[in-house]
Amino acid sequence: MQRRRTEIPSPISGWDQAPFFIQRHHPGFVLFGLFCLSATGIFQNGLPILWKMGIWTGGVLWVLGSLMVRYLRRAATDRKSQIEVLSLLILGINALTQLTGGLTSSLTLLYVFLALLAALLCDIEVNTYTIAAIFLLEGINLWVNPQRPADAGGRALIWAAGLSLIPLVVKGYLRVERQEKDELRTAVLRFKTSEQVFRPLTETDRVHQVWALTPAVREKSVALVTRRFDEAIENLFWLFKGALPQTHHCILFMPGETGAGFLLQKWVGGDSRELRAQSVITEGEGVIGFAIKERRLYNAKHLISDPGALDYCTRAVRIQSLIVNPLVQKDRVEGVLIVDSLKAEAFNEEEEQLFLRLSSQVLQAIENRREHQSIQSHAQELDTLVAVSESLGSKLDLEHRLETMADKIKEIIPYDHCFIFLVELGERCAELKVVRGFSDDHLVGQMIPLHEGFLSLVVKRRAPIMKVDLHERERGKGIFPLDTGIKLRPASFLALPMIVQDRVIGIFAITSQRPGAFDQQHKEFLRMLCSQAAVSIADAKLHDEVNRLATMDGLTGIANHRRFQERLNEEFERQARDTGRFALVMVDVDHFKKVNDRFGHPVGDQVLKQVAAVLLKTVRKVDVVARYGGEEFAVILLNSGPKESYQLAERVRKAVEGISPVINGEPLKITISLGMAVYPDDALDRETLIERADRALYAAKNSGRNQTCVYSKI
Repeated sequence: MQRRRTEIPSPISGWDQAPFFIQRHHPGFVLFGLFCLSATGIFQNGLPILWKMGIWTGGVLWVLGSLMVRYLRRAATDRKSQIEVLSLLILGINALTQLTGGLTSSLTLLYVFLALLAALLCDIEVNTYTIAAIFLLEGINLWVNPQRPADAGGRALIWAAGLSLIPLVVKGYLRVERQEKDELRTAVLRFKTSEQVFRPLTETDRVHQVWALTPAVREKSVALVTRRFDEAIENLFWLFKGALPQTHHCILFMPGETGAGFLLQKWVGGDSRELRAQSVITEGEGVIGFAIKERRLYNAKHLISDPGALDYCTRAVRIQSLIVNPLVQKDRVEGVLIVDSLKAEAFNEEEEQLFLRLSSQVLQAIENRREHQSIQSHAQELDTLVAVSESLGSKLDLEHRLETMADKIKEIIPYDHCFIFLVELGERCAELKVVRGFSDDHLVGQMIPLHEGFLSLVVKRRAPIMKVDLHERERGKGIFPLDTGIKLRPASFLALPMIVQDRVIGIFAITSQRPGAFDQQHKEFLRMLCSQAAVSIADAKLHDEVNRLATMDGLTGIANHRRFQERLNEEFERQARDTGRFALVMVDVDHFKKVNDRFGHPVGDQVLKQVAAVLLKTVRKVDVVARYGGEEFAVILLNSGPKESYQLAERVRKAVEGISPVINGEPLKITISLGMAVYPDDALDRETLIERADRALYAAKNSGRNQTCVYSKI
């Protein structure tokens, strides 16, 4: 970061200060003298040529030397230096035009290039000075040394008009170009931020996030959410700085745990020495506190006070402008977003709009983190499921819990019929899981549309519906949609939603043929029980999902090694009770290492997925397909002898041989080797069966690959 030089006021005053004034502004005096000499037409008449060259060489070298000294001191980039450089160029062009005929000289075109250069590189004030200096110098020169009116007047008018238009045209073009670039930056920012993970959690997300069943897993999940939040905010900040390069810091403050002020949460840009890590922003104090109190965006374009007045900055940096925006959600300030700059008036109205879009994305990220934290809090409350399990049943399978719930309620509320539905995602239909009051369970599993009837009202309102004396007209319409096959005309009806995270996951409904069968006490009791049941249902679904993921291979989607060993043990236990046969086939992808080395691991993963898909498609539904490890698969062919198993294994081999994916323009030939052992022909226990199927596999690979070998024929 470039340090500013501190100007120390001189203790000398009055006429004694003249030497210091001359020393500071001597290039200006020299330039003024050169302007006066040029205006009098010194190159057209007057002093001899040696004096002319001496005066000009000395004056120009004097000013150039001053500029060089200031440049070496890192101070020749200000407006004063720009004016001095342009003045030297104007004087040089004027000298050339005088020597070659005045305004009639073709070298006057150099004024056009000079005006164009100034318009491109300098601001409007410097451009105004450039045009004025040219007009003044050439005008005085034309007045002192008049030329023929026919030539001079027309040229002077043309040059006056042309030079005046150049800055206007160039600045107008640059302004349009800048607006287009700003619009492009905004479009890129909107596009990129739309792909950030700043979306509200879906119901599937919520269910899957409630995995923290142990404190260790819960702690890891909290750390993961925090890390993702920090990464998302940092990516947003760098994206904003890329769109607006004048931004120095992007800073996020968030409320402290005690509620006393806002603490520094995340920042990018600048140097760590420029910020106070322990700074606290208090509402109503200072510029930032004022914006928090007013609950609105505040753009401070000129910060002329002490840099220490900004609570978050040290004296190592001098912030000239900043924008503050409190992130308000439901009248609560969730955070404070700040962007600042080392330049005054760094942010205009268009950039404020861009900042507001950044604010909305940051607020969405904060809300998402809050939602994740809420899910983690819910996971901590899963310990209360112990009590729910005691009342609804100790088993984790969902059907048992729901059946227990229906049976226990019967002991308290004398209903005639009971229905428990599980609502699908989207809340358009519900599956009937438990029914009581009918002679059989033929209705279980039926899908009930939620577009009409009392059930749809329960879901839409997310509130219980109780009818204790249904009129004949209401009974005629039916409690359930007419196309469901549930024909009931009850006198009393009570239905309650089972809600988790503001989503209806189930409906509990009871009916009675007796008017007034249910009262307010029944409804309140069922409300409490349905709340517990909703958590119990969510837990059961989570348990099923965890079990599924624990036994599934993450890459191919088939059973993993653990599930394979379990199924093989189950098959041996079954064969101990019932005499029968089954075969174990070990499968290995030929030359798989070469595929990885040549095309990369992503292509290798695709090969494994395709082989797994062929295995699933070719074998029977009763058979077990699993990934044994690496590029090896295992298939348990149930109730199958040596001949049938060999035929099925060959069918699998030929099916895999038929797939030829094209990689980088060339087909990839995939083959597999298979080894097979049959129970009880080849082995009587699990370890031996696996070992002999593996030996058959290696025999197939040693015999040239792409074939099936049976252990009994080795």
